[in-house]
Amino acid sequence: MTAQPNTFNASIKSQDWLNWLDAQCPKLTTKFNSKLGQALIVGQYQKSPDVQVDVLIALTEEWIRKHKNQWQKKSGGNSHV
Repeated sequence: MTAQPNTFNASIKSQDWLNWLDAQCPKLTTKFNSKLGQALIVGQYQKSPDVQVDVLIALTEEWIRKHKNQWQKKSGGNSHV
C-alpha cells in the first residue's frame, strides 16, 4: 500500500483485487486473474487448497519487481527496481 497510497482503495477485495494487481503490472508472464491467483481468494477456505505455492511465490516476486509504484509513475522510470 505504500507504493500506491493515493490511488489504492483499501476496501478492494476478491476478483477486483486480482484485477487491480494485474492492472498495476501488465507485463506479468502469468496473471493473478488466473487459477493460480484465485487461490489467494478461495484457498484460505479450503482444507487442502489446490495451488502450486512455489509458482505463486514466483508470481508475487515478479509482481514486486515489475509493478509501477506511485514514484515510478511520476518519473516514468524504474529508479528502484
